Amino acid sequence: NNVKNAIISNIKNTSCAVHYYYTHGPYFGSDIIISATSGESVDYNNIWYRKSYYEKKIRDTEDPFLIEDYEVHQITKG
Repeated sequence: NNVKNAIISNIKNTSCAVHYYYTHGPYFGSDIIISATSGESVDYNNIWYRKSYYEKKIRDTEDPFLIEDYEVHQITKG
């Protein structure tokens, strides 16, 4: 765990924060799109990035990339 290198970013438009499609996988705005080549596969092997709805960019390139795992967290005021 290298938390010091983590990038935490707010969403500009909350209606675009996170979407999930059973044929594609999760979308984080249009910023990170995770999908599988074979539609309903759980092996997400197509990941794209472009800065759109989140405040901070996480990559310097829009080239496809691979991930090992991902986590989604929500922080709310109590």
